[in-house]
Amino acid sequence: MNEGKSLDSILENLTVYGSLTGQTKKAEEVSRIYRTKLENIKEKISKKPLNKKGAFLFSTSPMMVFNSESLPGQIFEILGIENISKGLPGGRPIVSPEYLIAQNPDLLVGSMAISNKDDILNSNPFVKQTKAAKNGSILIVDSNKILRATPRVIDALEDLYAELSDVK
Repeated sequence: MNEGKSLDSILENLTVYGSLTGQTKKAEEVSRIYRTKLENIKEKISKKPLNKKGAFLFSTSPMMVFNSESLPGQIFEILGIENISKGLPGGRPIVSPEYLIAQNPDLLVGSMAISNKDDILNSNPFVKQTKAAKNGSILIVDSNKILRATPRVIDALEDLYAELSDVK
C-alpha cells in the first residue's frame, strides 16, 4: 500500500482496500471504471490541451504553491498546464511577488484555506498585474475534491478541465 500521491497509486490502493475488506471484485470494477474514465479524459485533453501557465495555490500569505510532484501538480500536467513552481525547491514553495510577475501565469487556482477569488486578488498587489487577474482567470477548487487521495480526484479533474476550457 502507498500514500496515494498519484492517480495511478490511488487506483492501486483502491484494489488493496477492496481485498482487505472482502470486496475485491467490487474494488476492481470501480478501479477499472475510473481508469477508463481517466484515459478518456486524457484522450480528450490531448485533442484540446489547455496550453496555459498557472499556479495551484496552497496559501496566499505567504503565497505558496503546490509543486509539480504533488497531486495538484500532476493534475496540472495532465491538463496541459505549465506549473510555475517547476524548478522551485520544496513541496510547497513560497512565490515572491517578483517571481509571480516574471512568470505572469494565465491562471491561478486556489484551494485549502483560500475560500474565494478576492482572497487571491487582495493577497498581494502584484497578483492584479498578472494575466490571470486581468483575464478573470482565478478559480477556487474545493480541497476535499482535489487533495484527498480518492478516485473522486478523477471526477474533479474532469470538472476542472471543463471549467478551464473556457479560460481566456
